[in-house]
Amino acid sequence: MDDMYLGMDPGSFPILPTYIGTAIICGAITAMLFKRWRERRTRAPMLLFLAFVSYLSCIIILAAGFTEVVVTGQKMELYKFSLAFGYAGFMVAHGFYITFAWELFSLEKRSARGYIAACLAVAVLAALPWNHYGMSQEMYSDFNLRPYSTVAILLLTLVVGTRIAYQAFKVSKRLDDPVGKAGFAFIGWSQVLMIAFFACLGIDIVVVGLTESQGYTPFNFIGWSAAVLLFIFSYIGLIMPDWVRRRIAGNKKTSKVVKP
Repeated sequence: MDDMYLGMDPGSFPILPTYIGTAIICGAITAMLFKRWRERRTRAPMLLFLAFVSYLSCIIILAAGFTEVVVTGQKMELYKFSLAFGYAGFMVAHGFYITFAWELFSLEKRSARGYIAACLAVAVLAALPWNHYGMSQEMYSDFNLRPYSTVAILLLTLVVGTRIAYQAFKVSKRLDDPVGKAGFAFIGWSQVLMIAFFACLGIDIVVVGLTESQGYTPFNFIGWSAAVLLFIFSYIGLIMPDWVRRRIAGNKKTSKVVKP
């Protein structure tokens, strides 16, 4: 019966505290965003909250799946499901983030629908059983879809993230208000972090697969750190907490009185 499952990769235990720490921090930020949305009842915070909840759900499921691996020492059914749910769920969450961004920038809805449709198509691709999550090549004889679904996730994230970041930085450069300028810049950098997150996870998979690495590389930690910063930057960019607002306004006043 044990031959049905791969064993836990040696040295991969640090993945679990990384997942748990990410989930706790991102959960706290999501809760703060929900509180602000209840206070304001406006559409943009609601859409960002839905995106955050979707991303957070994926992180929690991934953590649950890897907990099973740590407890049992094997990559069993929950682990396999968690990877399929996580990768597909991230693409669904992209759809909510795209809706948020298009609402924020007042862009035409038709292009947003195109991006969302592409995200949903890739989500289906990532969820199909032919990805063979948690299995080695010796454990299946049919087509392996995972390299193609992984590349599709990375490319679509690059396209969507670049489009949103470009729009955010473009608006930021046009504004004279320092607070608004900083807010849109934070949104732009959040998408740079989104791209960095998926790029690092992709590099981690390649390094583990092609080298003698023991199941965990620094790229895993760097990627999830980027995910935490993505939540933080998105929250600050939209909500702009008072302490950040005061800091930006204070720096602006200081820059006016300092002579070169």
